[in-house]
Amino acid sequence: DFVGYKPNNNIPDRRTSFQILRPAASSSFVMVLDTSNSMRDNCKNHPTPNCQVRLKRMKQSVTRWLTYDVDNGVPLGVVHFNSKPTTLLPLTVIDDKVREDTINKVGKLTTAINTCLGSALRRGLKVLSDGNVKHGGVMIFL
Repeated sequence: DFVGYKPNNNIPDRRTSFQILRPAASSSFVMVLDTSNSMRDNCKNHPTPNCQVRLKRMKQSVTRWLTYDVDNGVPLGVVHFNSKPTTLLPLTVIDDKVREDTINKVGKLTTAINTCLGSALRRGLKVLSDGNVKHGGVMIFL
């Protein structure tokens, strides 16, 4: 097969080098939570089955996720937003006390008028970058 073969590779240095990449011990998470009026409960005006309890369900989801799925040592930040975003928790390594405090803070959230999704996304990214997450990170938008 190689009769008459003449190498035509003119690259002077053909040595191969490898860079070994390892994942971080844990991803960094930021939850961005909608507390605009679209999340308020409308059960007083719309009886079951049309009753929407969005804020309550969001709080339940956050509590469940923090209680059962987020291990100690995982970096987490929390932002909530309506007309403007507010950082509820800067990127912080989770331990039992931070977990409990965060669940309590999320449990006290109420709704307010207006929604600004873009500024909420930017604030979530800022929480990650302020926590020295330059690449990667996970944003959970509820």
